[in-house]
Amino acid sequence: AGMYIGTGEDDPVRLIERALDATVATEPVEAKLKLANREKRIDGVVPPGSGIEVLAMRGVEGGVIDAAEARVLISQRELVARVIKVDDFDRDLGATLLQPAIDAVRPHVEPVKRREAA
Repeated sequence: AGMYIGTGEDDPVRLIERALDATVATEPVEAKLKLANREKRIDGVVPPGSGIEVLAMRGVEGGVIDAAEARVLISQRELVARVIKVDDFDRDLGATLLQPAIDAVRPHVEPVKRREAA
């Protein structure tokens, strides 16, 4: 409704819209996998650190979803991860990126020599 959506691949609004569209498109695929897991036709427990690829492959091997549906599901998860990564900051919140600019405008001051106590 009159909202600007950029055309670049990394445009944040476009990325959110693409992820939303992909999420809606994968709802039936996820429903098939959930039902197959509930009916014990596939093992829905994936090892920690593994991605949706493992579950998608189990779905394909079990005849629950086809390869195209698996690719759509994997692509959707990648898009969502990119959207979430927008808020992924360095530990110092980018302060080190500013240091060269700070050094450039800071007046150069010679260190004060201290006299030794007599």
